[in-house]
Amino acid sequence: MKRSCKLITALALAMLLLSACGGSGTGGSGDTVTYITAEADGDGNLVIDTSGTTEYATYINYKADDVTIQLLLVRDGDGELHYAFNTCQVCSPSPKAYFVQDGSVFICQNCGNSFDAEEVGEAQGGCNPANIADLTEREDALVIPVQYLEQYSGSFAGWQGPTGL
Repeated sequence: MKRSCKLITALALAMLLLSACGGSGTGGSGDTVTYITAEADGDGNLVIDTSGTTEYATYINYKADDVTIQLLLVRDGDGELHYAFNTCQVCSPSPKAYFVQDGSVFICQNCGNSFDAEEVGEAQGGCNPANIADLTEREDALVIPVQYLEQYSGSFAGWQGPTGL
């Protein structure tokens, strides 16, 4: 009996530690997506490891004061990395101006517009995720100045997208 209690306690502790770093959920069709909470490094940048990014969305949460700014990362069918703010360029600042993955498409929860993963971060204007203009793309990481990210906190002030937390 003592051994099973120790095992259950160890498993519960491991789950708690893992949930502090990130979480998983499902897209509209049951696909696994990942939520990660990120913090700035000592140089004032958000450094995002992209080595684990797949065809299922990774949502990066960054806290700017009391506002959660969320980024969307995904790889298309050719393995190319795509990234954007997870808010709609047209529908923002609506609380439902965010995108949820359903299979290989992303759907705006405010207006219902949908598009393929290869379009994430590609289009300027229109109903698509807002582009991230100020960043450095490395082999397995994106580096984004926090000062740049925080300029977009107004777009997320009333935002009610899922954070996985």
